Amino acid sequence: ATLMHDSGKASTTTYNEEGLPSQHGHEAAGVEPTKTFLAKLTNEPDLIGDVLFLVENHLRPLEWHKNPPSDSVFRRAINKYGMRRLNLLAAVSEADSTGRLHKMPDGKIIEPQNKEVTWFRNRLKEIQAKSPVDASGHLQQLVQGRDLIDLGFSPGKQFGRIIQDVASKQEDGTLTNKEEARQYVADTYKAVSKALLLQEWIENKQPPRPGLVPKSGDPEHPEHWILPDHDSESSKQSSKKPDKISIHEHSAVGFGAD
Repeated sequence: ATLMHDSGKASTTTYNEEGLPSQHGHEAAGVEPTKTFLAKLTNEPDLIGDVLFLVENHLRPLEWHKNPPSDSVFRRAINKYGMRRLNLLAAVSEADSTGRLHKMPDGKIIEPQNKEVTWFRNRLKEIQAKSPVDASGHLQQLVQGRDLIDLGFSPGKQFGRIIQDVASKQEDGTLTNKEEARQYVADTYKAVSKALLLQEWIENKQPPRPGLVPKSGDPEHPEHWILPDHDSESSKQSSKKPDKISIHEHSAVGFGAD
């Protein structure tokens, strides 16, 4: 990565009216020549992925130091790339910065201070102190499948949607610990799951015997069926198909909502 990080400069160099060069966009432009170079050396996908990431993002610590992003941006980066790659990125950026001296117009040589990379590393440490990472270097999940089962959900497609929703809110700082996440799931999803299960059954499914409604489980394969709550009047109609429920009367977050 340190060898190829500036390989995109050849195709992006332009000159202003004063004859000074600019290589705007050379980071992204360096990806293709780096791919070509790596193809002659290895077919190891993890190594190739690391190097391409480092080449394309080697200016990120400097750019973020100049225009500091919020904590949520760092959390999303940790979840997307992992701490291992972000630490490698800091090392490549440091090598890029300290590998050259800065000559001033008066001829004075200034050694690089590397303050941008130091800032970048410190920010990563700050984020980790507030949002711990797991062994893989990504943010620790606030809820997992066993938490959803404990909350009364049956395994199904909705597990992935709920976990992803919680992860997104963890990244933006809305949820900060497991207790908050579990309460959010209970408040947001338990209320809509019954309505959606019933709606799915009304539209597509048949109960094991007339009069039953789904209690819980994957909407496509309800695992538990119960008699609906009813008074003496509704009891007479228990074998009839219930009136169609409008899902718009309920929140549908995480169940196919965009």
